[in-house]
Amino acid sequence: MRASIDTVTTQADGSFTIRALPDDAILAELGDRRSQPRIIGSATGALALTLAPTRSIAGRIASDDEALAGVLIFAHYELTPTTSWNLMAPVTRSRDYELANIPSGQATLRLDSFLDPNQPQRKLDFGPVRDAAPLRWPVGPTIDAIVRGDFPTATVMWLFRGAHTAKTFAEAEQLASTSSDMMMHGALVIGIGDQTAEAMRRYLPRDRHGRFVGVPPGQGHAVRRRIPAGVARDVQRVRHPRRRDGDARWPRDLPACRRSSCVDQPSRCCDKPRALANPGDRWRRGA
Repeated sequence: MRASIDTVTTQADGSFTIRALPDDAILAELGDRRSQPRIIGSATGALALTLAPTRSIAGRIASDDEALAGVLIFAHYELTPTTSWNLMAPVTRSRDYELANIPSGQATLRLDSFLDPNQPQRKLDFGPVRDAAPLRWPVGPTIDAIVRGDFPTATVMWLFRGAHTAKTFAEAEQLASTSSDMMMHGALVIGIGDQTAEAMRRYLPRDRHGRFVGVPPGQGHAVRRRIPAGVARDVQRVRHPRRRDGDARWPRDLPACRRSSCVDQPSRCCDKPRALANPGDRWRRGA
């Protein structure tokens, strides 16, 4: 979606002048009537925008979550591979929604969570805009995707449903644009409060990660965004074990090596231990 929108008011005869690029989207509205969204295009001469009645849809989203937060519903108009127009409305915590003044044209129903900064962005498409559409916001376990190696600070990861072959940055972006089931998360510093128990054995110094929460069971594929190329790797489902009384979930001293016996008994590690220099920040080697 574009970050800015320009608006103008027509003259009495309906004429108007607006500054725009050929690949920009445009529509007109008056009261509850709107024209069909379209591309400006490169043709010379006046644009003809015809006002027409709109429609509204309402319903409730199915989910196993008792309350939804930060979820939006869209009527998504894909005008070109690089340009779209979206009509959006918030989904209430009780999972109800109302999408009003939907213009004519081919639009897709979409759920998205890009406004919630505390969760990974999730995009779900549900086919053409229609009444009584079976919309569901999924829940499930967490996938902890670890990024390792030399990579830019502003690294983004995508998680796609099913098997995919995206290996370059351009292919990953195209897949993210066209996928009907996608999640996106920044590669963040591994903090003391967002580690996962299963991944504690896998974290290494300078690793970053992203916790994809609420992932339904099934096959997934993770892609790390890295300019100029993306690195694709398979991912596995991560389960949280039940914590036993007396367990220290986040021990202060962890083994420097990767052997499971050393992870279970850090004091007998065959290598020097590593310690948390600043809990929630980064790792350093122990003395």
